Amino acid sequence: YRFAEILHAGGIPVVVSDIVPPLHPEVDWSSCMVRVSEARIIDLPRMLRGISDNEIRSRRKACTALYEKIIGKDAGEGFMPTTFSMSMKIWMFRILHARRSAVTWKKLNKDIIR
Repeated sequence: YRFAEILHAGGIPVVVSDIVPPLHPEVDWSSCMVRVSEARIIDLPRMLRGISDNEIRSRRKACTALYEKIIGKDAGEGFMPTTFSMSMKIWMFRILHARRSAVTWKKLNKDIIR
């Protein structure tokens, strides 16, 4: 939910995760979000300071375009299409449970589909 709000507000999501982003590969997030692996989180402040004003404008424009493409530019406050909402829940679920065993994953996947 917050991810969609960031996009809607013209913000640039900063993601610290090794998990594949939502709707990837159909949606190319590389022009929008700033991403750093968990192992390189120490580099994040330097990375953010190194982003030029032109790149910030370009990323904001890309984020707005992705928001309009995925959610719709006429979406009202609190409205999020089911597909995007579900993909965000799955993404969050993957992040929270990335290190669980394969047996646990099977059970978690069944819970998501219900």
